Amino acid sequence: MGTDIPSMHPTFDLLIRRGLVVDGSGAKGKIADVGISGERVAAVGDLGEARGRREIEAEGKVVCPGFVDIHGHSEVTILADPRAESKVRQGVTTEVVGNCGFGVAPVSERTLAELKGAVSFTNPDLVAWNWRNVGEYVGRLKERRPALNVAVLAGHIPLRATVMGFGSGQPGKEQVAEIANLANEALDQGAIGLSTGLIYPPACYAQTEELIALGRVAARGGALFSIHIRDEGRGLLTAVEEAIEIAERSGCRVEISHLKSAGKRNWGMIDEAIGLVEKAAGRGLEIGFDAYPYLAGSTTMTTLIPDEFHEGGQSRLLERLADPKTHQRILEATIRKAEEKVRVGEEEQAFDNVVVGSVCSEKNTRWQGKRLVEMAAAWGVGPGEAVLRLIAEEEGKVSMVFFVAREEDLEKVLAHPLCAIGSDGLAVAPTGPTRLDYCHPRYYGTYPRFLVRYVREKKLVSLEEAIRKATSLPAQRLGFKDRGLLKPGFFADVVIMNYENLTDPATYENPHEFPEGIEYVIVNGEVGVDNAVQVGSGMGRVL
Repeated sequence: MGTDIPSMHPTFDLLIRRGLVVDGSGAKGKIADVGISGERVAAVGDLGEARGRREIEAEGKVVCPGFVDIHGHSEVTILADPRAESKVRQGVTTEVVGNCGFGVAPVSERTLAELKGAVSFTNPDLVAWNWRNVGEYVGRLKERRPALNVAVLAGHIPLRATVMGFGSGQPGKEQVAEIANLANEALDQGAIGLSTGLIYPPACYAQTEELIALGRVAARGGALFSIHIRDEGRGLLTAVEEAIEIAERSGCRVEISHLKSAGKRNWGMIDEAIGLVEKAAGRGLEIGFDAYPYLAGSTTMTTLIPDEFHEGGQSRLLERLADPKTHQRILEATIRKAEEKVRVGEEEQAFDNVVVGSVCSEKNTRWQGKRLVEMAAAWGVGPGEAVLRLIAEEEGKVSMVFFVAREEDLEKVLAHPLCAIGSDGLAVAPTGPTRLDYCHPRYYGTYPRFLVRYVREKKLVSLEEAIRKATSLPAQRLGFKDRGLLKPGFFADVVIMNYENLTDPATYENPHEFPEGIEYVIVNGEVGVDNAVQVGSGMGRVL
């Protein structure tokens, strides 16, 4: 472990003493001191003669880089509340927003309403959308001075919608070029990469050639292309092969978002999916994947309705639901899709594993966190009909939590060297503007849960490898040259935790629970969480 001390008795702005330094590289942890000057790590090693303007005693604690959340969705909530409490207090010092194609720019008066509907999972109505391109959005982020570093992906949904609207039509060569040009402009304006979500309209209508064109834009800019693949169930392998084809033919770096095999009939398929990625990486492609340490996912409930009925945007979907004949067609198709996508066991019904997430209207708040079948029984309708009724009553602004994975598959993904840890969550808080009545526990607990359940208890990987997965691996994949490691010259994003007493109290029943054991979080050299209390905001940068 290197030591770079500028003088015999240096004085640092912050000196962390005698912690178990796990530096993010995967190397074995060592007892050492960490000296921080300004925004950067100045020295790591035995700094016994040094002094700090402030000193933190870390004996018996783990000192590691701050966690880099490669898969976040806080593009709106960070503007509404830049404290980003649920992220910062679990040790996240950098979040990448705009995943799954859920971008917030470019946007115009023509596309604004439908775009908000398309990205309703991100709680778009929390702030006024007074930006029109990625550059202006980045400017808003800087003005809000968030408590953690934020990097922005340009989402495929607004890029495509600007050129093609929300229809299912295929672009000609000129329109593909327009989409690509908009993507290039977004990178020029501050985006660090691109993302797509191939289960979400209108991105779901895009064919592979359109995606390869976006990949070429990313490749020219040295940027990442994050891909929520088309199918995590029966079509998983074909979907992974498409992501590999995009990487191969475009030359860009590809991140497969939250890799999983969903549904009991598809369990075990994860081995072959991982094998496909391994082979692609083995022949020189820059490709990897991320995962969250939970068996349930969460997204907008409208994804239960097949793509064809979303054509034209959310307003057209709601019109179709209001038409009795079309409503019946949607119901039958939704039940068929649920049988394939969210049914887990042969003895269970299609919707048994779906939990109602957050809603907007007062009348349906009592169903948040409750099983969909419980709501359907109370309403006296089948669960498929309950889905459509709830979507109509909430005007499409309703999320869900759905249990589709198995532990054995999840452990294989989490343990793999190509897997980075990402939350797939939003920065929220128990109080204030970003408070939700109900949410997935990953919003609060992703990193503590990974470290407690899968590292300390199950010993799936070593602590050093676990920290690498949460820090330097995602930082390198994103192209951050000076983050993700505790190393002289790197930015001082640091977590000090009581690893042996770390807890993960956030559950599906009570998700709004902060972890215990994350004692200090330092962002760019400034203490944001001090003795387990969040004390600061404004420490972060837009990367």
